[in-house]
Amino acid sequence: VLFCSSFIAQGICVVYDVIVHKQVEPLQLKENTPHLRWKTFALRVGIILATTGLLIGGRFRLMATGAPEFKPTDNPASFADSLLTRILSYNYIYSLNAWLLLHPWWLCFDWSMGCVPLVESLRDARAWAPLPLWCILGALGLYALLGRPGKFKRLVTMSLALLVLPFMPASNLFFRVGFVVAERVLYLPSAGFCLLVALGVTALQQHFRKWWMVCKKAVTVGLVQV
Repeated sequence: VLFCSSFIAQGICVVYDVIVHKQVEPLQLKENTPHLRWKTFALRVGIILATTGLLIGGRFRLMATGAPEFKPTDNPASFADSLLTRILSYNYIYSLNAWLLLHPWWLCFDWSMGCVPLVESLRDARAWAPLPLWCILGALGLYALLGRPGKFKRLVTMSLALLVLPFMPASNLFFRVGFVVAERVLYLPSAGFCLLVALGVTALQQHFRKWWMVCKKAVTVGLVQV
């Protein structure tokens, strides 16, 4: 996960370069964009990839270890025989991570050893917990692709990339990981989450400007009274 996270972090730098620095919309990448200066852009990407490769190669040389081996107690969902159980359990774990970002009230130093029971059937209420998460991510993804071009859309796209991409190595989609939930993999995604919250508050403020001023004054008066 650590090695893949290094690549993902560099990928975020590339996304920032294209979307925020060069102000290129995702669908515009298919078009002719001479202002992007592809040669300079390719040089920067090459430097990033070369640096990442050297760091990972040096770490492998120092550690001199192979791929880690995990036990069913480390990540029970990845060892489940039923494909349905794996899909439902993975999706529930995604929603659990999202809830930790939204409301980190209870944390745990070790989520293994059956701390999160498997979701084995659609009759389990937890099987439907990821539905709001996928609806929100789907809506944000559609807006990032098809929304009105502008600064706000680019910031949403960048925030979404910062939220989703760093979490991919821990998603169990590409390889098995040795944990169920780990708060440490939410450090970078939390930055994207905070940016999305700030953008959402800004959008609500602009859309409900009158009510926003009323609420702002009410809160100010309440704080003064306290």
